[in-house]
Amino acid sequence: MRNCVLKALTGAAACLVATASWADITWNGSVSTNPADGANWNGGIAPTAADTAIIGSSPQSPDFNSQSINWGKVNLFFANNIGDTGGGGVLNLVGPDNSQFFSAGDNQQSTVAVDIVATKNVQTNGTHSVTFNGDVTAAKVEAFGGSVAKFNGKVTQTDEFMSIGGGSKIVINNEFYWNNANHGINNHPTVELGAGAKFFRPNGSGGYLPGLDVFNIYDGATVRILADNALGSTGETDIWSRNTTNNVDLNGFNQFVEFFGMGDAPAALNINFGLVSGPNQLTWDASHGMNGPGLYHVQNFEPGLDTLEFGQYGADGGFQNPTKLSRITINGALYSASSPGAGIPYWNTIPTPNSFDDPGRQIVVYHDGVPEPSSLALGAVTLVILGCIRRVRVLR
Repeated sequence: MRNCVLKALTGAAACLVATASWADITWNGSVSTNPADGANWNGGIAPTAADTAIIGSSPQSPDFNSQSINWGKVNLFFANNIGDTGGGGVLNLVGPDNSQFFSAGDNQQSTVAVDIVATKNVQTNGTHSVTFNGDVTAAKVEAFGGSVAKFNGKVTQTDEFMSIGGGSKIVINNEFYWNNANHGINNHPTVELGAGAKFFRPNGSGGYLPGLDVFNIYDGATVRILADNALGSTGETDIWSRNTTNNVDLNGFNQFVEFFGMGDAPAALNINFGLVSGPNQLTWDASHGMNGPGLYHVQNFEPGLDTLEFGQYGADGGFQNPTKLSRITINGALYSASSPGAGIPYWNTIPTPNSFDDPGRQIVVYHDGVPEPSSLALGAVTLVILGCIRRVRVLR
């Protein structure tokens, strides 16, 4: 009897060891769409938290159908999808690899409907683009190899950086909770902010405040706006350009930012109003982020249609300080305004909007036939480039 018990215990131990070892288990979908059914996986065993689920070409795609399932990692190959017919399903990824969700396969498109909760990273790669319709929680979201990661659900990220390789793109169409004091994107990325994009930062008490506070962009990054005020409408977001020339593409939409900050040389920033003709407005509320020697290049500004509002802030005189304005070009020509104040035809003083705002708020409008101060010095070349019919308002 004792020998039987020992054999049973030994067998159980062997089974535990086998279960603990890491395995790659491939989906075949031969019986149904249920990912919890071992018959749908090669070897007849469904993956666990100690396995990599490999999902490639198959007769049927896995459908979580409201189930909560634990895998170590998922490799999504070919144009296969992960569904969640009933809604409310959760894929928990807890494996040791940095990229717990990984897509690969040339020129593929996949859709993931189930919510993903990953202790590490969610990455698209190998020109295999993925649309995430469920909510995603991860240490970091990444896109490499020419892929596009589109997030239509809510995203919560804890890492400081969103990493995106050259030729790849991350598209944010919903709420993004960046649970980190600093925020940045790197590796020559493009981030597109859609109609539903809304950013939140931690408030230090377990809750969130609107806006990113500090949004660092590095090494040739592009932030493209796909809707009005995708970064917020009350000036809570600061965009810092660091390391080299980076880009903010308004893409024909309106945007309010607290300030555009500048890192050390050779940092610079291109601010593009967009190639499509039509009126749109950028409100650049404060000047105190203009550190370092880098230039701000405002591009595709349409005189008479577009509006550029500069703020006035701080002891440095804000945008009344010619040194600040001398670092800004509009359509390739230097922009400056010396000694702006009441009584000059193209400047008008307006009341401070509320008691919480700093005093001395001003607005300037360049009307037809009223050149800006710098154009007198720049001469005819500047007038050709900028045009005399323009409307540029300086606010705050």
